Amino acid sequence: MDISFNTKPAVSFMSVGFSSEVIEELNDHIDDELIDCMDRAEPIKFSHTLDYVGKMFGDYICRLSNTYMKNSNTDIVTDANASEYAPSITGVEGREYDFKMLSMNIERLFSGSDQQGNTNGELSCILYLKVPEQVAGKIELPGWGVFDDGKEEESDEGYTYLSWGDVDKPSPLKPITNQYLKPEVGKMIMFPSWINYSILPFSGEGESRILTANINLTEKQNEHRTT
Repeated sequence: MDISFNTKPAVSFMSVGFSSEVIEELNDHIDDELIDCMDRAEPIKFSHTLDYVGKMFGDYICRLSNTYMKNSNTDIVTDANASEYAPSITGVEGREYDFKMLSMNIERLFSGSDQQGNTNGELSCILYLKVPEQVAGKIELPGWGVFDDGKEEESDEGYTYLSWGDVDKPSPLKPITNQYLKPEVGKMIMFPSWINYSILPFSGEGESRILTANINLTEKQNEHRTT
C-alpha cells in the first residue's frame, strides 16, 4: 500500500526585526522632514524616489521581497517515508524576479482611530515604528524602568488583524484563516497583497505609527531555466 500527502499552504508571512537604532533614525527623519502641518489622521507619503532615506529603505524592502519569494509557500509533497520533496512555483530553483516599489506611507493612529489596510501590487508589508505603552503591554515605573503589565491576553486594542479567508472557528479539517498580531516596535511583517488587514483602535494616550509599503514583481525571463 502506498500513501502520500500533498499539503497546499494557504499563505506565508515573513517577519523581520530591525534594530532600535534603525527605528530611531527612521522616526527622527519622519519627525524632522515629513511631519509638518499635515492632518495627523492622513497617511503621509514616504517617497521612495525623491526622499534619500525613503529610497534607501525602499530598496532594502525590495531586497527583502526577494528573500520572501525564495522561501515562501513551499509546496511539500512527501511519500510515506517523507523522502520526496517538490518546491512550489514561488520557490522553484532558478526562478527570479524583478521588484518595484509602488508606494510607501507613514500611518499615524491615535486614540479611537483605526486603519483599513490599503494593499496593491503583489507583496505588502507593515513596519511598527511606534507603539503606545498600553498596546505594547508595558508600564513605566519611575526610577525602575519599563515592565510587562501582565495584561497581554486581556485586550487586542491596537493589534493588527489579518484575514485570508472566512473561517473564524477552526475545525480539525478547516484551519482558521485569520490572525491577530501584537505590534512590536522594530518588527516588520511581509505578506501577499491579496490579504486583508486592519489596525484596530486603541484607547489612551500615545501614537501608533507604522510604515506601510506595496511592492510589484515580475518574473525574469531566463531561457536557461528548466521547468
